[in-house]
Amino acid sequence: MSRFGKHQDYHWRIPLVAAAGALLPAIVLHAWVPSGVLLYIAALCSICLGLLVLHPQGRHRLESEHAIDLPFAIAHHKEIYDEYLAIARALKRISQIPDLVFREAALQKIASATSELQQVAEGTLVFEGTESWRVVYEALLRSRHVFLYRSVAWVKSVDYWQDEPGKHSTRFNLELVDDHNLNIERIAILSETVWPAGQAFPNEPILNWIDAHHRRGIWIKLVRESTIASEANLLSDFGIYGSHAVGEQVLDDKCRTVRFILRFNFEAVEAAEERWQRLSIFSNAYRDLLDSRR
Repeated sequence: MSRFGKHQDYHWRIPLVAAAGALLPAIVLHAWVPSGVLLYIAALCSICLGLLVLHPQGRHRLESEHAIDLPFAIAHHKEIYDEYLAIARALKRISQIPDLVFREAALQKIASATSELQQVAEGTLVFEGTESWRVVYEALLRSRHVFLYRSVAWVKSVDYWQDEPGKHSTRFNLELVDDHNLNIERIAILSETVWPAGQAFPNEPILNWIDAHHRRGIWIKLVRESTIASEANLLSDFGIYGSHAVGEQVLDDKCRTVRFILRFNFEAVEAAEERWQRLSIFSNAYRDLLDSRR
């Protein structure tokens, strides 16, 4: 049967189903509440039901996700619900601007925003070219869900965490350990410029940064970048926040943050733990290096 013929078949069945659906409530209501208004409402409801069930588009909407349920599903999260309303109002205003060029450009913007929102819905937060990630980073380390923080620092140059935001984060780490609010373990991957071959210890100021960790009770291990050159997937700057999340910091050659990615995903945590264990095999404890020089 053609698509047109199929739709015609639905169209002649709609009045029959609507009429049949109206008879039953009419009979019941007539027996108990002889009100013409109620009968009229019952008939209208039955007609609407017939239109939804039998019309192809209406039936598709019933079979798909019930959009009407969405606001109810998120209403108990007030902040998210407020944003939902703000987005809905913005989309309404956009739909009221008739210009076709605007509409096409607007749809591209909306699609881009939707894609980013879908990424967030999967538990991934991406911070591009901004230090604002440190706010979330500190909130995670303060979280009552996180008792152990495992960090891998890829130190490409002596500038690593030597700017003011980096120094602040280092102080914050040390204070958490001093207050017994967090256990921290760290592996530092050091480039040849930071820890030249044949040299007993890394160059300053990174050596002082490492030694500060050790003196404050942070378990820290070191590995030369050249040692794991054949294990390219181990060359990464990341942190494991208990079993809660994984953060990955993408740095340029001057150790400035280009991108910071947070994944609230247990599978990502498991993969990071596996990478951590492999790195540990190649690494040497800073404490052991100190003992060997005494």
